[in-house]
Amino acid sequence: MRYTTFVKQAELIERRLNTLLTQITAIEEQTPLTSQNASKVKLIDSTALAKNNEFDKIVNKLFSTTPLPDELDKSENLKTVASLQDKIGDLYVSIHSSCITLLPTTEGEHNLNDSTISHPQTSRSVDVHLPKLHLGTFSGQSENWITFHNIFENSIHKNDSISSVQKMSYLLSCLEGEALSIVKSLPITSANYHIAWEALNKRYHNTRLLVSLHINNLLDLPTYHNAPSVKQLRHFITVLNENIEALKALDYDISQESLFLTFHLLRKFDLEFCQTFERNRPNATITPKLDELIKFIDTHCGQLEAASFSNVGYVHKVNTNKPQPQNKSSKFNKTSTLFTSMRTSYCTFCNSSDHTIYVCQTFSKMSVQERFNFVKDKNLCKNCLGDKHKTNECKSTRTCQTCKKKHHSLLHFIENTPATRNTGSQVNKMQTGLTHLTNCCTNTSNSNSGCRKLPAGNIPSDFVGLTHSDKFMGNTVLLATVLVLVKTNEGNSLVCRGILDSAAQSTFITEKCAQHLGLKRSSSQNLVINGISSAQVKTKGLSHVSLSSLSGEVLAEHHPVFILDKITHDMPRAKISPEVRDQMKHLVLADPSYDTPAPIDILLNAELFSIAVKGQVVPLGRNMPTAVETIFGYTLFGSTPIVKSDETCNNLVTLLTTNLDLQSSIQRFWALEEHPHDARSRPTPEEEECEQHFLSTHTRDKQGRYIVCLPFADKPNKLGNSSSLALSLFSSLENKFRSNESFKKLYVQFMQDYIATGHMTMCSATLAQNTPHYYLPHHGVLRDGKIRVVFNASAPTSTSVSLNNILHSGPKLHNDICDIIL
Repeated sequence: MRYTTFVKQAELIERRLNTLLTQITAIEEQTPLTSQNASKVKLIDSTALAKNNEFDKIVNKLFSTTPLPDELDKSENLKTVASLQDKIGDLYVSIHSSCITLLPTTEGEHNLNDSTISHPQTSRSVDVHLPKLHLGTFSGQSENWITFHNIFENSIHKNDSISSVQKMSYLLSCLEGEALSIVKSLPITSANYHIAWEALNKRYHNTRLLVSLHINNLLDLPTYHNAPSVKQLRHFITVLNENIEALKALDYDISQESLFLTFHLLRKFDLEFCQTFERNRPNATITPKLDELIKFIDTHCGQLEAASFSNVGYVHKVNTNKPQPQNKSSKFNKTSTLFTSMRTSYCTFCNSSDHTIYVCQTFSKMSVQERFNFVKDKNLCKNCLGDKHKTNECKSTRTCQTCKKKHHSLLHFIENTPATRNTGSQVNKMQTGLTHLTNCCTNTSNSNSGCRKLPAGNIPSDFVGLTHSDKFMGNTVLLATVLVLVKTNEGNSLVCRGILDSAAQSTFITEKCAQHLGLKRSSSQNLVINGISSAQVKTKGLSHVSLSSLSGEVLAEHHPVFILDKITHDMPRAKISPEVRDQMKHLVLADPSYDTPAPIDILLNAELFSIAVKGQVVPLGRNMPTAVETIFGYTLFGSTPIVKSDETCNNLVTLLTTNLDLQSSIQRFWALEEHPHDARSRPTPEEEECEQHFLSTHTRDKQGRYIVCLPFADKPNKLGNSSSLALSLFSSLENKFRSNESFKKLYVQFMQDYIATGHMTMCSATLAQNTPHYYLPHHGVLRDGKIRVVFNASAPTSTSVSLNNILHSGPKLHNDICDIIL
């Protein structure tokens, strides 16, 4: 039987069963059941049974055809057959169950009376349709084998009502990639099903390998240096339970090693989390159990979720760590005002938790070459100096402030070009002056005076004033923060933390929130926002959103918002004293986390302020904030006591006046007038490394051809499994061969020439697992009767890393248009 004939007959059977289901549903709605309708029910039941048997026959006929139809070699066609089996089986079960419910049963047989047959509504059973079981797919990933094995074995393999041919069909429809390549060459027969199932078990049911895999997953759980969020804790628990249950399914009792595992897991969290765990234990003298730790993490997640009013939509993470004072000076930045910020960070250079690497004094004093070598040795991102990703994966939009290229300003090599000869001296002069200012401030940190006189020769011409204070401030000014639900016209929504500002004429939202919401923005590059002291900030676009409270009360619809990179620093600037929260227990707060420093996502203008405020005011006392009722709940603002600290709080404010527009215009002028050959007269460190690699490793064979080693920029062991994708693409290539003989002939001829010239040789049948290797997928491009074979080294492996990702790209080999013209 042809595959197309089977599909047409199956669709006719499905259509007939749908008609019978409609008829039996109509009879169910008519009560009581008459003898005439009872006869119809019996006829419908017998007809449905006949159609179901007819479908089973054509399925057996399809798979008993010798040879099998070519269409069954494709996995999507096998899935179509399995889908038709599910649909027709479900239709027959629905019809048959309805018929059994309607017809009375006496001594195992259906007896119909001539009189009306009545069935009380209470005596009829309810027909409940269970959801269809989804077998899922398996592509060869070892960590997914146990789940797939258990579902398929219990649902299909041990089901005696399904024939072996049908089991083979189900099995092939559930396999993909490497797993499918193991059994797809076997013809679909009863005997081959058992061979295929045993082959898969032999390949993937390796208890030793699976146990090692799940234990490694437990040992490699992420480490949290700061307080983890609810989402991170939930993910931690999920991965932990998944691997523990998988080990139990492999008859490995993880409880025997629970003591070691418990202490290993506790080392994944910060000190504050471990202290909280110990305080909540009933008996601190007893060694903690694994179940006790899991239960505590789960309970802790519930407490955090309840405290944040189901705070799912935040685009920021609340930082519960106490802000640490920072005595280091901030890196020079071309802004009109410069502040040293108080924030908890981590420096990858000196391992200090007081600052990040780009404001590290020791790192900044090193030469550019030394800084570059350190970043390269530690595999840091050359653009943001982060340690969580590579340079080509960096999401930061910031670039070098000098040359605007994608690297950090601290890694910029100063070139002797006309464009940089003048501007570099000015920047260095200002940086020198700023360094002296910072040193002055540090030297006076233990005195009561606010500032210190500097030598006139060291003060930059742009400097206007300096203020410094090391006095502890017992109060801070709390701004009115609220939680607001932001919605877009497309239906996207996000819970944002905002400020009610009665002195703002416009509403602003951060770029991060705008990207999360997918806001469509109109261009507003020429729009400048004026702030305090006429400071100007350019917006990144204008959009419209709807604003409402978490309870659903609408504040504004289609409200215009301007998009900025950042609205302000984390608010409040310090952790608020617990006595404020004690007085607010009886009120519903607009921002439950008002007392913890956290980012601000949106600023609501005076128009929205007047709408949001309801009017009731609750004063909390002298030197305490005032609570005002709004549609979001009660919000707090005003003078507020903060948590006292024994550490000195140093504040440095430096005011510089710089005409940014004029400076930017001059830089652009020199960049346009500069000859392109001068700009690239000095190669980058990466290009120099590629050049040295070529000179030290290349050789020439007897035919005069160059032999060059691959210039690795990263470790080859980061490559994962590349055979699955290569086999899949090769199967697609073979399908193209069948439909295009001329393409196949040219392709085979090219590959034979490639072998004959020694560009590729046959590898061993099996490569060692511990030997790094990479399969290059290839495809052909046919144009004007000529073929070009493309070897794709950018194809990702199972770890999402390709060969090109770990290789140096080298310098540009093409000449610029200026070189060609001149």
